[in-house]
Amino acid sequence: MIIGIHQPNFFPWFGYFVKIVRSDTFVFLDDVQLVRNYIYRTSLNINGNPQFFSVPIKRESQKQLISQSYFANILWRRKLKGTLRANYSKAPYYQETIDFTQNLIDYNTDSLSEFNIHNIIALSEYLGIENTFINSSSLLVPDSSTKRLVEIIKKLNGDTYLSGMGGDKYQLGALFEKNKIRLLYNEFEHPVYNQNNTKTFLPGLSILDILFNIGREKVHKYLLSLKL
Repeated sequence: MIIGIHQPNFFPWFGYFVKIVRSDTFVFLDDVQLVRNYIYRTSLNINGNPQFFSVPIKRESQKQLISQSYFANILWRRKLKGTLRANYSKAPYYQETIDFTQNLIDYNTDSLSEFNIHNIIALSEYLGIENTFINSSSLLVPDSSTKRLVEIIKKLNGDTYLSGMGGDKYQLGALFEKNKIRLLYNEFEHPVYNQNNTKTFLPGLSILDILFNIGREKVHKYLLSLKL
């Protein structure tokens, strides 16, 4: 059984969903320290350039966990809707996608992890991805780093770990081998598609970008074509 593990990101990029579709069970790593990355920001095509849209987070501690993190206010929701409208309203599948997207933005919670996890699962269902989703906080695995990943996989009776492409920079491959866990990397060729408001293709943007530009049906087919 293939286990994918990743922090719950804010409207993740296309590759995040490739990882989900390639996994049998997907674990949201929600009980690790909140760091400055895609957990509370996403990359969008803004005025023809890739730019981050970030949400404000309350900072109670430098060591606070993702599961302990909350939005500082609700103003960002209106701002995000306005940003999407200003930059994607002329995209071919804007109308098809926007009602669903606005419901996700309006999901009623102050919890960052709850918001992200809810929306990733909702987007997966919208895209026809079937999977089993688990929060790492429910598994009560005390270890850290590579050992933590190994213990999560063992607890779920997995035999294969699907890692992100940057995982080789910090993971101990020998530890997976020692525990008889096969290590795979989420390699794939990013689809190139026509993007609204730019002549140069911008890779790595939020899943919302590809949905607005080519629609749910084509994204679904792309994802299925990349299944292991």
